[in-house]
Amino acid sequence: MNGRERFERMILGRPIDRRPFGAILSLYGAVLTGCPTERYYNDAAAFALGQDAVMREVGPDFLTGPFLLAGFGEAFGSSLHYADRYVPTLSRPAISSAADIPSLSVPDVDAHPRILFYRDSIRRMAAAHGKEALILAVVLNPLDLPLMILGPEAWLLTVLTDGDGTRRMLDLTIPFFTLLCRSLFSDGADVIAMPMSFFTRAVTTDRLVRQLALPVLQEALPGVRGPVLFHHTGSSFIDHIGLLDALAGATAYSLDVHDDIADARRRIRGESLLLAGFDGPSLHALTPAEIRGRCLELLREHGDDGRFIPAATGTDVDPRTPLESLLAIRRAVEEFGSG
Repeated sequence: MNGRERFERMILGRPIDRRPFGAILSLYGAVLTGCPTERYYNDAAAFALGQDAVMREVGPDFLTGPFLLAGFGEAFGSSLHYADRYVPTLSRPAISSAADIPSLSVPDVDAHPRILFYRDSIRRMAAAHGKEALILAVVLNPLDLPLMILGPEAWLLTVLTDGDGTRRMLDLTIPFFTLLCRSLFSDGADVIAMPMSFFTRAVTTDRLVRQLALPVLQEALPGVRGPVLFHHTGSSFIDHIGLLDALAGATAYSLDVHDDIADARRRIRGESLLLAGFDGPSLHALTPAEIRGRCLELLREHGDDGRFIPAATGTDVDPRTPLESLLAIRRAVEEFGSG
């Protein structure tokens, strides 16, 4: 049984040989292939070779496309900073205030080089591994995308003080988001993995969620026309997970390592998938024995939850993480079996 079959049977409530497992190993492919970061995040063939290595060496049940959040800002005119063995980050936003929104050009999803990098990476991954694993495409949602166009401080200020500017920005990002998601599905993606900054404790308030963030997703997600994984990137959105579970396409959630998995399950539908257990950026701090023990503990604790998936979530697994640590998760799910 391969990863795709496990997910398909899990969703249908049918028996599986073991739980699916995985981690955000977008960057880790560069580690395994020794590819320089700047080439890895600009050459879809190099990125796909990295994911070939992930599949060969780790054997996860899902693969993640480029987890390059700042790249979406670059497509709108922002600049990136490259550092060896790290994901490129935002160095200069495309604009500095909402007053500059009219100067923005929305990237053509069929022609812009940065967008074609995302799409071609997914195409290559799907062609090589789509029959054996799920392919996740990472896309910034319409509220988070401006963080990489204006910069975090300027966008938050706009959201809090400039309703007209906020709407003008969303009028650009919502149609871009929906079109890009549909394009990635046509390229072979199975799920859109969507970071959720505007639903996390670190960024938002309950008022902002209900008056802005939730209505934006209610407007945008029907246009995606496919399954969505709501993904945490370092801060919890569990307070609002029940609201997300009612949205179009809501299929899966990746939780913060500090979230209560049982509490999350109580807040959402029984058929929704939960990916949780480990924090990718700090996984290197645990020994393989600790990881295996923790994974077995989680599987025993949540053995009755037929849609719980042990995974390293957050942003990318730290490149210092030994391969043996990732294999420890695989060995634990194999040892636990069907439960």
